[in-house]
Amino acid sequence: MINKKFTSTLKNKIIQKPFDHIIFDNFLDKNFLNKVLKEFPEFNDKIWHEYSNFCENKKSCNQWNSFKPSIYKLFFFLNSNKFNDLLGNIFRSKIYSDPGLHGAGINIMKNNVGKLNPHLDNSLHPKNGLKRKFNLILFVNKAWNEKWGGHLTFYKKNKNNKNMYGDVVTKIKPKFNRVVIFNTSQNSWHSVEEIKGGKSVYRRTIATYYFVKPSKKNPKRYKALYAPTKEQLKNSKVIKFIKKRSDIKKFKNFYKI
Repeated sequence: MINKKFTSTLKNKIIQKPFDHIIFDNFLDKNFLNKVLKEFPEFNDKIWHEYSNFCENKKSCNQWNSFKPSIYKLFFFLNSNKFNDLLGNIFRSKIYSDPGLHGAGINIMKNNVGKLNPHLDNSLHPKNGLKRKFNLILFVNKAWNEKWGGHLTFYKKNKNNKNMYGDVVTKIKPKFNRVVIFNTSQNSWHSVEEIKGGKSVYRRTIATYYFVKPSKKNPKRYKALYAPTKEQLKNSKVIKFIKKRSDIKKFKNFYKI
């Protein structure tokens, strides 16, 4: 299933700026990923959880019973001890996966609406208490045009404001069979730029998250912390929304099942 060069190629090639990450193309066997693409639910399918607000516009699903065979098999592998050990070998850490797929799963965004504002992910798993350490994002989009946007974007740390991102450092094209794994515990501001393009442009991803044992100094952030875009800085409604969206008791008001 996985490219045999994955660990041998990446062990000593971690990109450190603006935070630790790796980018690897041809991650999976091409025929297998084509099966995953064929099984990927349509945008209007009833399985999705829908996020549509000031800071995020996407649909996602983390329910194993909704996954068709190849997608199910892929998540089974990405949450296996074997894959945890592969990641641990690259990043030199003891890695734990999350079979519950909290916040992970399959995701889809549509042209002219899909986006994610710059944000920091939750720092602790709300149920097992482990520290969230790495995100894995696999792109399942064929023939993606650069003009369509939708790039995964990484930002510098803002030294003057811990609740805001700094300058853009890296933009990663959502190329078919490209995987990006990044350390989400290093002030890791990231976003998905707005998707543009013609009719029926969809950005599809597979996402899994990985954890380590927490330290005493670990920040207790149980939900993602979004930041306004530069155009939203003076919008009081956006600022109020961000505060509520990061509240573990109130965030459920901001998605539809």
